[in-house]
Amino acid sequence: MKTTNLLLGSALLVGACVGDSGLETMPNECGNGIIELEEQCDDGNDVDGDGCTDCMLDNPLCPNGEIDEGEQCDDGNDIDSDECSNLCTINTAPQVP
Repeated sequence: MKTTNLLLGSALLVGACVGDSGLETMPNECGNGIIELEEQCDDGNDVDGDGCTDCMLDNPLCPNGEIDEGEQCDDGNDIDSDECSNLCTINTAPQVP
């Protein structure tokens, strides 16, 4: 069996295996920093409440460009160093990238 990374549309299947029976997948490894099948995110750590917990987004509506309940801001982008963080909280002093 051959292990490879496959690009299907805009999704990258990491560790996909092509065997005699066709496409198979390796089990996901949450916390390795690679977004794999059935993961919404993978920030490479096991810190809960940092935007990505157990490879699921803490707030799947952030950022969507609309301020939803519990959000201080929502600029619709994934730039964490601007005025609005990726957790939809206001950065008091924007960070220099």
